Amino acid sequence: MRMYSRPVKLSASAKKRLAGKFLIVALGGTVVYGCKSTNLGSTTKDAGADLPASASQAAPLPPELADNIDFIKQEASTTVETQFKQLGGIAHRDFHIKGLCAKGRMIVDPDAVGLPQAYRVGPFATKGEYALYGRFSNGFPDLNVDDRKPSVFGFGIKMLGVNGTKFQMPGSTKPANHNQDWNLATGRTFAFPNAALYREQRELGNAKFGLRHPIILANVLRGASILDQFTAASYHSQVALHYGEKYIAKFSAAPCDGNERTISPLTALRRTRDYLREGLKQQLVSGSACFLFRAQIRPADENLDPSHADWATRFPKDNPSIDWSPDVIPFTTLARIEFPQQPDIDSLQPICEAFSINPGNALQVFRPIETDTLMTARYRGAYEGSVSKRMALNGLVQKEPEAPAPGQVDSWLQATP
Repeated sequence: MRMYSRPVKLSASAKKRLAGKFLIVALGGTVVYGCKSTNLGSTTKDAGADLPASASQAAPLPPELADNIDFIKQEASTTVETQFKQLGGIAHRDFHIKGLCAKGRMIVDPDAVGLPQAYRVGPFATKGEYALYGRFSNGFPDLNVDDRKPSVFGFGIKMLGVNGTKFQMPGSTKPANHNQDWNLATGRTFAFPNAALYREQRELGNAKFGLRHPIILANVLRGASILDQFTAASYHSQVALHYGEKYIAKFSAAPCDGNERTISPLTALRRTRDYLREGLKQQLVSGSACFLFRAQIRPADENLDPSHADWATRFPKDNPSIDWSPDVIPFTTLARIEFPQQPDIDSLQPICEAFSINPGNALQVFRPIETDTLMTARYRGAYEGSVSKRMALNGLVQKEPEAPAPGQVDSWLQATP
């Protein structure tokens, strides 16, 4: 199995070509990376009843959204192919290329955290333990990006062996599995409110898009941060998802000790260009890391109390550019994520390169919001376009990791790949 995280030297011309195609746009504390398009050739039951199989099948898409998804999917595929040619003949993800994967566990104990009965949904309904892979990443579309630069950072979670009715992703190339994916990033919001604007930025490029939408462009320098270390930051789903059949939620992971740290550019200059990845390796050689997995949960629009009827517009279900204020909708702890000591973390990287972490790979109770066009374009377009091209160029078949046998999470964590 090949390792894909080796350093790659970029020629000056390659750097110039990439720099001309990618831009950073931020809004409300989140940085989004986009490129101008190029023309290159134990069974846990949900607290609510499972939907019948037919209800999980996607309805026909509006023509405009279907066209946007096709465009975004093709663009993700083209980005992977462009980088394949420019980064040494190995295909990587379209964004969040520079990352590091670790083994962990999610410990669920709803009684211990005082989880209300109404929120005991899916794997969070009963006490249990789940093996997982966590992938921390720098969001730039550059394998050699300097960690000292301000950026958005990702934390992808693949939770293994989660039983329940799965959401049926239309057109997915992902093999059948019993896993639950969570895609989180620094910043509580996403820059674009919908798929149409997401596409428009990519078609127009930075300058023309900024003239049409100066508010979005004005936030280019806002929200990007320089992390002290990967495990000293909070990460957020940014988009809302279903939470059972009566609620919706935004998800988050925060350090167990509450100690979130960013550093100044001056302090960053005293670090190495790979300090985040190297720091996580060093941390897990002799120690551990811990996150609280949380959710901001509110009733679905049709279930809102009259006194909270304005929440449908104040905290919309389908506009990820609008923040859900924690002062109004606080975080509820669902579980605890632990990354134990693991001295041979490099050996895990080929495993993580053989799968994708896609928010559409979810239980039915945590399925995407149907009217969130941006989320639909991401899980059906960007993620699918990226992984399909990446696997094809690398001559790989997409694999979903299997969960360890019941009661064997500790053994799985200690095992060498």
